[in-house]
Amino acid sequence: MVTGYLIMMLYEVHGKPGLEEYRPIAGSESPLRLDTASCLPARSTHSNCAACADACPVSALQVSERGPVLTGDCLGCGRCAAACPTDALQVQGFPALPLPGQPAPSVTRLECWRVPEAPLRSGTLHVPCLGGLDASRMLTLHRLAGPSGITLVDRGWCQDCPAHGCGTGHPADRALETANHILGETGVPDADLPRFSLEPLSEGMASRDLPGRDLQARTGRRDFFRRLGGHAATVHGAREDNVGTDPAARVLVGKHVPSRRRRLAAELVAATGSATTPAAVPLLSVNGDCDGHGVCAAVCPTGALVRDRGDTTSRLHLDASACIACGLCQAHCPEQAIRVVADSGGQPTAELNRMEQRECDDCGRNFTARHAHENTCHPCRKSRRFAAAGFAFLTRGGPVVTDQNHGGKSG
Repeated sequence: MVTGYLIMMLYEVHGKPGLEEYRPIAGSESPLRLDTASCLPARSTHSNCAACADACPVSALQVSERGPVLTGDCLGCGRCAAACPTDALQVQGFPALPLPGQPAPSVTRLECWRVPEAPLRSGTLHVPCLGGLDASRMLTLHRLAGPSGITLVDRGWCQDCPAHGCGTGHPADRALETANHILGETGVPDADLPRFSLEPLSEGMASRDLPGRDLQARTGRRDFFRRLGGHAATVHGAREDNVGTDPAARVLVGKHVPSRRRRLAAELVAATGSATTPAAVPLLSVNGDCDGHGVCAAVCPTGALVRDRGDTTSRLHLDASACIACGLCQAHCPEQAIRVVADSGGQPTAELNRMEQRECDDCGRNFTARHAHENTCHPCRKSRRFAAAGFAFLTRGGPVVTDQNHGGKSG
């Protein structure tokens, strides 16, 4: 049974494994926390990520160059955190779910906080909003449910809930669809997949408090679960790659894989022995316009892309299990040679392209040759073109410039 005493033991402000360090986003009253070091707009001025703001059902978030800022009352529903690709946001009240191998109670049903505890069945876990759960947590809950499978209880209140927003369907639809796609590829029968159960209750029974308002009462025993299970070890350690030597490659330092990717890998390893499945990894492609300078790898926030330069070849590798499909590689590529084709359907590891390394005739440094006739590196080719253009300009006659000291003109 997870109701009552045990449900309070489960709740805590979940400290995620890895590099994340969360701080209040707007005062102590808000249940929303931000890890600036993980936020894409805060890490790169070229990122246009606004997933959190787009997901907020009451438009209470805006994204600035320093990351998201609250512009209205936060409901504490967690929809923004579930949508954030880098786990830069967290919302108090969601459980620190155990990784495989850690002690855990059985959880078979999920309910939102608006449902009073009286009608809750044994094995029910209360969360602020079911829409605050991402696909990786759905996989964990599926494991905790055992053979019976996890059930998301729908009381018929979502359409009138402030946390529902203006969308259609259930707030947890997308996460559930993604989780079921992944589980289906691992061989879980359709009958055992996570599912909704419509169990209507009178609207009069619904709590009028917005999710998160009674946070302190619900998290009074948050330290118990930390002592019980301990903090999870990371599946992927933090990595810091300084890829590429081209000055145009602005390296995004502090590369690390978000917690949800690490959790997803851990759940897949426990279920299948493999950390990936096509439904769980993005699909990227590189065309023949690639110049091999490594800008894509330099700006990749997780280190999923690596440009490996040898004496004779240059290879671009992708570790799709670390890819979050953020699109920074595509946005930064000067030749627009790389494309994030889909958020699933890829291969765990892939060599996206291989190019020949040659010695530049002008500067003597190794460079990546895109064509058979290339004998000079890109910077030297630019210098040649600049010099040729300047020579042609001067031989045709320069501009007329007024000599202010002598009152004359010079050409």
